[in-house]
Amino acid sequence: QKKRKREKSREKARGEVLGRDAVQCVGLGRVPRSRAAMSASKGFYRTVCRYLPTLMEMYKLDELTTIRTLQHNIKQKFYENKTIKDPNRINVMVHKGDEELRLLLRMHKQRHHVITKYVVMHDPFATKAPPSGFLAQFYASN
Repeated sequence: QKKRKREKSREKARGEVLGRDAVQCVGLGRVPRSRAAMSASKGFYRTVCRYLPTLMEMYKLDELTTIRTLQHNIKQKFYENKTIKDPNRINVMVHKGDEELRLLLRMHKQRHHVITKYVVMHDPFATKAPPSGFLAQFYASN
């Protein structure tokens, strides 16, 4: 019983130091929520990299790109969001990414979707240059 009391007091002390923002992580013990979210995002990145050869084979991407280039493109997607520090937002983004990975692995996306989003990195909402020549005159007259 004395050991149990000591363990409870230690857990209580650790809980007071970390506060309500602490969570229990496998392999890490009790850690701050932000560190747990960062750990989850790193784990998700590693999972995505593990599935890249499978995805390359499934969508026949080896004729367009290499695994290294695809990994670099995905790393850029992660670096776009490196300024986000809120653990809840990080967890939501990891969840959305996991859903996206599951859709890709189930072949619920067509090849051209994968190519435009991860290989060519095409942004469909980017501003387009205004038409020139004949089309510009035609649009102006109507």
